[in-house]
Amino acid sequence: MLDADPQCNLSSLLLCDNFEKYYLNEATKNDNLKDGVKVAFEDKPTGIRD
Repeated sequence: MLDADPQCNLSSLLLCDNFEKYYLNEATKNDNLKDGVKVAFEDKPTGIRD
């Protein structure tokens, strides 16, 4: 699922009160759209992983 529209608030609807904790948790803090496409903008593409 991808919520790239900040006005949609689908992520906050699904995560409810845990929304901020998701981005502070070491295991999930880099699981976001920005970090997902970061390698393409840094010119360091990698192959698709399973």
